[in-house]
Amino acid sequence: MAVKIFIISVVVSCEWWFGILAMSISLFQFQNKTVSTDSQHSTIHFPIDMVYHEHPYPFAIKRNFLEQNLFSELARDFPAVPESVVKKNNSRGNKSVFFNTTEYDLILRTSEAWRRLHYFVHSQAMIDYGMKFYGRPLQDHPECILHVDKATYKDFIENHFMVKDSVLFDHRYQVQLGRSIEIEGKRYDRNTLFSRMDFFHGPPERYHLGPHLDWPHRVFTILIYFTDTNSTTGGALRILERNGDGNFRTIETVYPKLNTAVSFLSALPSAWHEAEIFRGPGFRKLIQIQVSAHYSVCRSDSSSIRHPKP
Repeated sequence: MAVKIFIISVVVSCEWWFGILAMSISLFQFQNKTVSTDSQHSTIHFPIDMVYHEHPYPFAIKRNFLEQNLFSELARDFPAVPESVVKKNNSRGNKSVFFNTTEYDLILRTSEAWRRLHYFVHSQAMIDYGMKFYGRPLQDHPECILHVDKATYKDFIENHFMVKDSVLFDHRYQVQLGRSIEIEGKRYDRNTLFSRMDFFHGPPERYHLGPHLDWPHRVFTILIYFTDTNSTTGGALRILERNGDGNFRTIETVYPKLNTAVSFLSALPSAWHEAEIFRGPGFRKLIQIQVSAHYSVCRSDSSSIRHPKP
């Protein structure tokens, strides 16, 4: 009787361990499937035939930016409006879903299209793409300290709120040491860049961004729109030129259409832009892709962190 019980125990134990092993193998295969960045970003191609402008700062526009099948899949899987926007905790819907959150992780687990785009954005290919458009103006700007030909991608998760009032973005706190930048005793490779991709759900009558600059550690920005707008709905993006008296002149007005992209060189102190109020219907949906450094790339004045009104 004791022998029989022992044999049954051994069998049950073996089945349990084999079950655990099988689960581990399945998990390993799933993880490898979702983090294989080389295979997943290789099929993404951002177009190089964007309409490029140099005044008042480098920016580019492209209709039908993404391959249509890919865009259709992304639009189908675009995340629902988060509760934070519905309940007005995030009243303007800015960065309504961002990396390293439960909502963002769910998107990567459930949507192959968004997974592919995510891994393209978080790769050297994203850096190289931006440098094709903005490498020369970065080199030519007298205050820019990034070595364009050595710009290298490195994984980095930026805290959603880490940029607020940070001394990282004031040249007075930045000491150049060869290829390194020292800030408050910490050293950063001046040529190391990182990426982030954020979702926006701009609610009607609440979405509006006045004239502003992006944070000075941003190098370049790409906005891809998932909403059609016009003069009735509002929500246009305006490229601005700031005059000597502090007032602004509109250089270009872009009413976003489905699969329209607008890109600009965020690092420059002249890169002013605004989004007019969106009246709806629906939500002003877009993704914002930004490539950044760990320091202020081209701006020397800490006041440029602020977003003053004209």
